[in-house]
Amino acid sequence: MALHLRWHGAPLRGLTMRCSLRILWVLVFVCCLAQPCLAGPTTLVWAPSPDSTVTGYIVSVGTSPGVYTQTFDVGPTTTWVPPALSPAQTYYFSVQAYDQFGTRSDYSNSVILPANARLVPDFGTDGTADIVWQHPQGWLSVWHMQKEQLGSAVLLQPAQVTDPNWQVVAIADIDGDGKTDLIWRHQTSGLIAAWLMNGTVLQRDVLLTPSTVSDPRWKIVATADMDNDGHVDLIWQHDGGTVAAWLMNGTVLKDSVLLSPSSVPAGTWRIVGAADLDQDGKADLLWQHPDGWLAAWLMDGVVMRDSPLLNPQKVGGGTSWAIRGVADFNQDGRPDLLWQHVDGWISIWYMDGLSLVDAVLVNPSRVPPGTWKIVGPR
Repeated sequence: MALHLRWHGAPLRGLTMRCSLRILWVLVFVCCLAQPCLAGPTTLVWAPSPDSTVTGYIVSVGTSPGVYTQTFDVGPTTTWVPPALSPAQTYYFSVQAYDQFGTRSDYSNSVILPANARLVPDFGTDGTADIVWQHPQGWLSVWHMQKEQLGSAVLLQPAQVTDPNWQVVAIADIDGDGKTDLIWRHQTSGLIAAWLMNGTVLQRDVLLTPSTVSDPRWKIVATADMDNDGHVDLIWQHDGGTVAAWLMNGTVLKDSVLLSPSSVPAGTWRIVGAADLDQDGKADLLWQHPDGWLAAWLMDGVVMRDSPLLNPQKVGGGTSWAIRGVADFNQDGRPDLLWQHVDGWISIWYMDGLSLVDAVLVNPSRVPPGTWKIVGPR
């Protein structure tokens, strides 16, 4: 039996539990889709135990793994609204069942609500990850997905940029309004801008501050909250291999820092996404090598603490298959990898941390080569 945590429609998967009482539940967070998860109403929900001797439940809450500083006897109900949660704090939850004599089950597995948990990259209202496309002629489209199945495809509004030198480089809620936005970079001028969105409709466009960098060899490669302040940050990589982060306050630069380590050999590893790969509440970096090797930097803020290879460690064909996005497509609480082949094929790797669980083709599985390119989520 397993305990799961969902926030904003996406469960954060836990481990198998053993209980002295028979318990079967799914623990989920239900959040207001119109706001960031921790800013809106949050409700803890689980399915009732099938054990007829169970008379109630106790929810335990802590800020460290396995250390619970608060307990709440919620009685026989299977929904509970936690007290005010700080968006800068990681929380750990566990549930016990008890019977009429007060006998408690073992703790369930612990589940995590990470600090500043990122919104699902969703341009609709279903809380599931979507795929963003850009055409070489500037057209923009979103695939609303149900796991690997296309639900519907829509053009953004506006549906096209007149200057195709503007390229979408990242997808993130940069203004903190709970809605996924587009981050752009002009390929010749170096200007950086954001489309602040309401679903698939542009609300307003803004230049970032600063709006450019002097060296065009710096590229935005991912977004993540690297300093746990609740704001999306920009991750940069130089063509020479140096890696850095812009720590942001919305669309305004707060500080720029080099990562530690601060570089990889030029022409080798490239950052292809960022996500919490090891479920510690901190954003990690995903890398792909031109020879097909796959690795992660498990981060503590801007400091790398480990650099394991993924399992499998490598894909054939070098970069013929390229990771184009990172998001939880099957809603198991683990980031999955979205791939696109140079011939137009599209695939998802469903992951368990750093390990592949299943590889599936998206349906539809292909776009004409040299046309539409996946530009997010990442």
